[in-house]
Amino acid sequence: MTKTSELEKRLGEENPIAKFNRDWINNSSNSEEEMWQTYCLLRFHGLSKDKIASRAELLGRDPETIERNYKALSKLGLKDDKIASRAELLGMNPETI
Repeated sequence: MTKTSELEKRLGEENPIAKFNRDWINNSSNSEEEMWQTYCLLRFHGLSKDKIASRAELLGRDPETIERNYKALSKLGLKDDKIASRAELLGMNPETI
């Protein structure tokens, strides 16, 4: 079974991951457990299942990167809803934020 099929089971059928993101996840060096930890962290910080499914590349980032970037964005004054709407920032290099 692929990493994607396991993650899709956890996400639920109503949130399919796009083919591009499915391929990206399956080729990621992160384990399914690391991806699940990142998913849970993204949900904790207010990202919807749909947002995560559309930005599945974030699942390939380690949870520490997501958390560090979330804290940096919060320190800049961004609220959770703004961070969720610009979810790609969570996966960026913190020096470029």
